[in-house]
Amino acid sequence: CLCLAALVVSGCGNQWKARRADAAFQQALAQNDLIGERNALLKLTNADEDVSEYWTRLAKVELELGSYGGAYQHLARAHELDRTDIATLSMMTELAVINGRLDLADMHLKELLVIAPSDRAVAVARGFDALREGNYEKAQANATILPTQSPNDSIGNVLQTRI
Repeated sequence: CLCLAALVVSGCGNQWKARRADAAFQQALAQNDLIGERNALLKLTNADEDVSEYWTRLAKVELELGSYGGAYQHLARAHELDRTDIATLSMMTELAVINGRLDLADMHLKELLVIAPSDRAVAVARGFDALREGNYEKAQANATILPTQSPNDSIGNVLQTRI
């Protein structure tokens, strides 16, 4: 009986911490305070570690702060919690490519080919893999699939310039 009461109190404590952290996150978001967002999201994931969306949002903040390793770790946790989230897997694939971890990119590519074969990260991973192998024709074919005309598609532009 005492154990059950402790579990209930602990659960309520975590819900309270999660609500406080979410409020702090919303405030930091409104103020465009990336460090505040990261701190609040760290508290939020600590209070409620089984919500993949929190981990994905934390990864996006880490990316904005330039912490690619931290972003990848948070995405990996989100992916553990939700293996069907194509956007998370796609971001993990692209981050692996950016960091030169083509072994990880290839592993994620295999998953993407099963659940989302037309995802742009497939072309990114295949393009950089072909480039590494010296197969410029194949790299170019994958690069043309990417919307390289868009200034926001920096990884596509990087692939295009390296060919």
